Amino acid sequence: MPDTRTLQIIVKIGPVAIPSLDGKAPCKKFPLLGGITAKEEFLHDSSAFYVLTLEKSVGVLDDISSSEKKLLCALGRLAEVWPFAAGSLLGVVQRERLWRASLPPYESNAEKLKHEMRAKKGITLVSRSVGIPIEHTETYERLPLERAIQLYELGDKYESLRDIFRYYYRSNILEEQWPFELYKIIDIIKKDFRKPHIAINALSIQKTEWGSVEKALNTQYRHANNVEIYEHNRNLDKETLFRIFHNWIYRFIEYLEHKNV
Repeated sequence: MPDTRTLQIIVKIGPVAIPSLDGKAPCKKFPLLGGITAKEEFLHDSSAFYVLTLEKSVGVLDDISSSEKKLLCALGRLAEVWPFAAGSLLGVVQRERLWRASLPPYESNAEKLKHEMRAKKGITLVSRSVGIPIEHTETYERLPLERAIQLYELGDKYESLRDIFRYYYRSNILEEQWPFELYKIIDIIKKDFRKPHIAINALSIQKTEWGSVEKALNTQYRHANNVEIYEHNRNLDKETLFRIFHNWIYRFIEYLEHKNV
């Protein structure tokens, strides 16, 4: 009989307000591919933490590392779609370069399970895994996991959307690379619709807005020797550009979902 254990990756965000729950503290589970279960909880107490847990059963010691990689990959994919499911990033801290898929801070019980399984075989290994809750004040309209999984699966069906999620996520965490990551989104949309004017019509984007954004990224950001030089006197500042791209991606999602019906 195999000694089956549950491997977990946990992300805690708080304090979080979810007014639509009206004081309730639900716990919901959803299946993902590869035998992974995704679970969300809202701890409606003094902490008001939103807790996202990814779980996978493991039967032998050698399964733990590979299973943890699968959980972290799933977490990375959920982090990429999170801004369009929850309206905010999943506890992201800006970095100069990508590190471990630029995942949000998480807790893992992988080392604990390895220790327990080694102990059963008479092998002693002292180790510990420490997780730090993400201290972010957020407001969610509703529990976001179900919608996040829908977008995760839509990205599996449409590679262009999956790439757009990735580049938007990277633009938020790579401090100096964000103009290049955003411009990649324009390139994907152009290729997906074959011609810019078709994309503009399909996504209900104003022609002047599209032109202004493309010009701003090209002349004021991407081709600058130093991005900091352009902190002032821009036609479109960074915050405005992110808001515009967020809106465009929402429209692209709606376009694909309507196409998918």
